[in-house]
Amino acid sequence: MNAAYLIKLGWRLTTEPNTLWVRVLKEKYYRGRELAITIGRLSAASNAWKGIRETMEITTRGLGVTVGDGRHTEFWNHSWLDESKLRDQTRDPVLVDQQRYKVRDH
Repeated sequence: MNAAYLIKLGWRLTTEPNTLWVRVLKEKYYRGRELAITIGRLSAASNAWKGIRETMEITTRGLGVTVGDGRHTEFWNHSWLDESKLRDQTRDPVLVDQQRYKVRDH
C-alpha cells in the first residue's frame, strides 16, 4: 500500500478513536494495551495493520497537543519542537515555582 495512505490511516487511528473501523482494530490488536506495545511483530496481523504499524513512527512525529485555552498545557514541561522539554533547552535554569506554569499564564 501507499505509505502516505498508511500514514493517513495511522493519523486517523490516533485522532478518531470512536469511529467504527478504529474500534474494530483496537479490539482486535490492542485488547486494552497501549499502542506502543502492539506495534511489535504480529505474524497473524492483516496487511493493513502491518502497514499502519510500520509507518506509525512517522505518524506519531506529527502528533501534538491541542493547546486550546492553555489551562492544561504546561509551558516549560511540554516538548514543543522535539522530544526534550522546553525548560531543558533554555540557557538559564527555569525557577522551580515557574516550571508548572500553564500556557495561559504567559
